[in-house]
Amino acid sequence: MKRRDFLLATAALMGQSFVPNVFGAAEATGKLVYGLDKNDLGSRLGRLSSRLLYEVAPSYLYDLVNVSEDSTLRATNIVKRSVPDGGTLLQATGTIMSLYPCLYENLPYDPINDFVPVGFLGESTYMLVVGSTVPNSVKTVDDFIDWVFENPRYRNIGATLYGSEGHLAGLTLAHEKNIALSVQAYGGTSILVEDLLDGYIAAGFLATGEATEAIAARRLRVLGVTSAERHPPWPCVPTLAEQGVAGMDFKGWYGWLAPSNIPLKSLLKLSNAFEVMHQQPVFRTLQASLALNPIDLSPAEIQFRILKDMESCEHLYQKYGLSRIVV
Repeated sequence: MKRRDFLLATAALMGQSFVPNVFGAAEATGKLVYGLDKNDLGSRLGRLSSRLLYEVAPSYLYDLVNVSEDSTLRATNIVKRSVPDGGTLLQATGTIMSLYPCLYENLPYDPINDFVPVGFLGESTYMLVVGSTVPNSVKTVDDFIDWVFENPRYRNIGATLYGSEGHLAGLTLAHEKNIALSVQAYGGTSILVEDLLDGYIAAGFLATGEATEAIAARRLRVLGVTSAERHPPWPCVPTLAEQGVAGMDFKGWYGWLAPSNIPLKSLLKLSNAFEVMHQQPVFRTLQASLALNPIDLSPAEIQFRILKDMESCEHLYQKYGLSRIVV
């Protein structure tokens, strides 16, 4: 997305009168628990989505709660063990629903049996970005690979979370281009972005929609995206697959889930309110401002996607020899 388009979309969203003061006008009725950085794309998405939901359904006012200690595993446990009345929801990503079950031994939650989808917030992909350490003459993936061959001390590539889609994208790039890249997993996106900007690491995989100001200012440059086809919000950005990286097809997503034992009546009421919010033009503006693909998935389709992605990641973990983690 061009900087002008991003600013227009954000301005349109922030121009809605309910955004600045909604949490000061009423007391929160519930919690939206998220296990990642309070400054990352998912947190911004969660805060603004909860405000939009309140606008269409004033009985729902969720306060985003970022869980930093033990991060995503703790967040899922908080929601799993919460009172199943719709008062506590999980903001989930594809990583924790589909990839973590393949990565962790004795994972303390089951994404299918312990949770039920409420709604889908949008789909992202990942982008290979380079910082100022990499010369401006590097414009393609092959340019970057050639540069790393000549500068092997910069062979580390950053990704948010061990075993994530970004991590797998880095391993796929190394495998397909036959170069000894080393993927360095970060606990949060903001730390990775800081290291990219400060030159501690030359390149990294970020979700589209992250580091927008640094990209607009050319402090970070995007070489390509990891989806098999071009990301709809960024039609001019080439894929890594187009640039000769076979097997490169990694996308992420955000959604809200409730404990699986929530009463059906409560779930339907909440899901219907979420769907009304989802269809609002201002929500589409929010998705555009965060470079999210606004595909619509029903709760059943979300569960199907979780299962399908689990099958894919199991194969890739075995292919690249990722060690399983004991909880």
